[in-house]
Amino acid sequence: MSNKKIYNVNEIAEYCKNHYADEDINAIIKKADETVNNTFIFSRRWDMEATNFPVTFEDKIGWDYFPRDDLEWPVMLARQSYLYDVTYAYILTGDTKYYDCFIRVVTDFIDNCKFNTVPQSYSWRTIDTGIRAVVWILCMELIEEKTALPQDFLEKVKESLIFHSDYLYDTDNDFHQQSNWGVLLNNGGIHIAIYLQNRYGMDYSERLKVLLDRMNYFLNRQILPDGVHWEQSPMYHNEVLWSYLELMRLLEQNNMPITKYMKEQVYKMCIANCKWSKPNHHQPMQSDSDDTDLRDILTYAAWIFKSPKIKAYAYSSMDIDTLFKLGYSAIEEYNNIETGEQELLNLSLEESGNYYFRSSKDESSAWLNFRCGTIGSGHGHADTLGIMYYADGEDILVDSGRYTYVEKDDRILLKLPQAHNCVTMDNESFTECVASWDFGKIAKTLRGHIFENEEYAYVYGSHLGYISKNILSRRDIIFIKPNIVVIYDSFYGTGKHTFTQHFHFDGVDLTKLTDNSVLYKGKNTTAVLTSLSGNNLKIKPSVISRHYNQIEKNVSLDIECEKTDGGSMLTVMCVGKNSNARVTKLTPILPTNKNFTVTDKVAEALKIETDDNNYRIIFVRESRDKMNMFRVEECIGYGEVMIFDKDNNKTVLL
Repeated sequence: MSNKKIYNVNEIAEYCKNHYADEDINAIIKKADETVNNTFIFSRRWDMEATNFPVTFEDKIGWDYFPRDDLEWPVMLARQSYLYDVTYAYILTGDTKYYDCFIRVVTDFIDNCKFNTVPQSYSWRTIDTGIRAVVWILCMELIEEKTALPQDFLEKVKESLIFHSDYLYDTDNDFHQQSNWGVLLNNGGIHIAIYLQNRYGMDYSERLKVLLDRMNYFLNRQILPDGVHWEQSPMYHNEVLWSYLELMRLLEQNNMPITKYMKEQVYKMCIANCKWSKPNHHQPMQSDSDDTDLRDILTYAAWIFKSPKIKAYAYSSMDIDTLFKLGYSAIEEYNNIETGEQELLNLSLEESGNYYFRSSKDESSAWLNFRCGTIGSGHGHADTLGIMYYADGEDILVDSGRYTYVEKDDRILLKLPQAHNCVTMDNESFTECVASWDFGKIAKTLRGHIFENEEYAYVYGSHLGYISKNILSRRDIIFIKPNIVVIYDSFYGTGKHTFTQHFHFDGVDLTKLTDNSVLYKGKNTTAVLTSLSGNNLKIKPSVISRHYNQIEKNVSLDIECEKTDGGSMLTVMCVGKNSNARVTKLTPILPTNKNFTVTDKVAEALKIETDDNNYRIIFVRESRDKMNMFRVEECIGYGEVMIFDKDNNKTVLL
C-alpha cells in the first residue's frame, strides 16, 4: 500500500494553502510544534478526555506520568492523536522537524513503553491500543507519499503492530462486545491486518474474517433501533461512529465488501447525529458528552454514504481534517453531492427515549430536548425527564456536563439529578449515583405520548424513581414554537413531600423579578421563567463543564413546593420577543355537564398572553364519570391536554 498514492499529499498541501484560512493551517502547525517540543495538550475536537494545561518533558516522554490523579492523562498520551497534526504539518510545510518528530515519538513509545509493565499499564488498555494503531497507520501512509520512512523504523513498527494485532485479536469478552471499547479495539485490529497484508504480504485473511464478523455483531448488540448507541452518550456514540466510518473507508479503499447490514446500521447512527444536532451544529451535552461541533464527522459520513440528507447537517465544503483522512480526490466527490434539506419534524429518537424539537432551519432556531430513556452505561447521568433548551443563537437551559472521571465529589455531583433540569423529591435522587461508573437504584422510565405540528410540540413521560415512597412522577412539556416552553410536573401518590424543580441556565445573569418569576439575560436574548405553583424560588451558584477538565461558574434556580397526596408544579418560560408575555393561572375550570368547579387535583389551566396571541392550556389530571368536557373562559374541549389560540382554535395534544 505504501507505494500506491491514495491521498495525493502534494495536491492536498497546495489545496490547503489556497482554500483554507491561515488560522486553520496555523492551528495545525501550532499543535504540531507543541509535540515537537515535547509539550502535550490534548485539545483535538474528538479527544475523549481533553486537557487545558500543558505538560512538557525535558528529555524522553514520560509515558507513566500521571498528573492530577487523572488516569485519563496517560491514556490520552498513549492514544497519540496529536501525531495527526505532526503529520499534517509535515505535508503542509515540508519541514523535516515534523518528520523527525513522528519517528521519535513512535520509537520512544515502542522502546520505552513496554506492554504489561506496571508504570505503563494505562498505555496498553485495549481501547487505546486500537486507537493508536489507526493513528500510526494513517500517518505513515500520508508521510510515505511524501518521503520514505527509514527501514529500521518500519521494521520496528511492523514488529510492534504484529504484537498490537495479537493482543487485540485475543481480546473478546462480554464487556468488549457490549462496550464502545470493543468497537474501537477491533477497528484498530482490522487496520493493522490490512496494513500488514498490503505492505508485507502477511496472511491475515482468517483473522480479518473474525474481526469483521465481530464488528457486524457489535452493531446488532450495541445500536438501538433508532440508531442511538445504547450507552446514551452522544460523545461515545460518535466515537463508535468514527470507528465504523473509518472502517468503511478502509474497506472501500481496499475493494473489500461492506455488508448491507453494516451500511444500514451505520447510516442510522449518522441520522441520529443529524436529528440531535443543535442549531449551532453541536451535539447535546447529554451524559458524558462535551460541547462538540458535529460537522466534521457528518462531512466524513456524507462522503461515505454520498448522502444529501447527511450533508445538510455537515460542512458545505470539506474541512481540513477530513480532507487529510480521505484524500485529495474526495474534494470533488464531496462537492458533487447535493445538499439536502434539514428536517423540522420527526426528529425524536423514541426507542432510546430522546426527544428533539426545532422551530426553523437557521442557527437562531429554537431547539428543545426532553429525556425519557434508559441511563445506558456508566457514561450515563441521572437526567430522567430532564430538558435542554436553545434559542436565539445560544443555550439557555443546559446540562451541567461531565468535567472529570476521577473518583471524587465533582464526578458524582455532576451525574446527580440536581445537576440537570429535572425534578427531585425530598432532596433525594430518583437514581442513585454511587461511584464514578456505578449506579445503585435506577429510576424506571415510562415513555408517554408525542405530538408535533408546525405550531406546537408536546411530549410527556414518567418515572418510578420514588415509587417506594408511593409517588409516581410525570412531566408534560408543551413547546409553543419558537419561544415558549410550558413545564407541567405532576405527582401521583400519597404522603406529604417537598418537590423541587431544578433549572440550570447558561450564564450567571439571573435575577428575581417577582416572588414567582426570574429574569435571565444571555448574550443574545432574555428569558423569563414563571412559577404558577408557589413562590419559593432560590437562585443558587452552580457549575458547568463544556469540555473534559474544564469547569466554570454558573447559576441555577430551584423552585420548591410542598404537596400532600400528590399534586403538581406548573412553570412557564418565555424567551426573546415573548419574554414580556403575561402568564397567569386560570380558574375556574368547569365540567360542561356539572355545576361545580374542579380542584387542581382534577385539572389545571393557564393563560399566556403575548403581543400576537393568547394561549389557554388545560391539563386534565384525573378523569371521572360523566366529566367528559372541560371549560375555562370560553374554551371548551375534550382531552387530557388541550391548547387554544386567540381565536379559540383548539389543538388536542393528548
